[in-house]
Amino acid sequence: MNKKCLACFKAISDNSRSKIYEFVQSGKSKTVSEVVSHFKLTQPTVSYHLMELAKTGLLKRIKKGREVYYDAQCTCGCGECKCPVAD
Repeated sequence: MNKKCLACFKAISDNSRSKIYEFVQSGKSKTVSEVVSHFKLTQPTVSYHLMELAKTGLLKRIKKGREVYYDAQCTCGCGECKCPVAD
């Protein structure tokens, strides 16, 4: 396990972020608005959680015009841990 793994685990240890990550991971890219609608959270709260997940590399942020899309990705690459996003 490396420092990147620890950062990922810390990011998804928050219940809201964990649920948001699972939602983004399921299916196509999600916009901030889609995540807000799905979880009934405020836009600033969702944006904060998405940015925290993106900082660790769990999510990839893609800006298209005025919309921001998020895709799940795993940048762990260590192969040593049981990272929930490595599979």
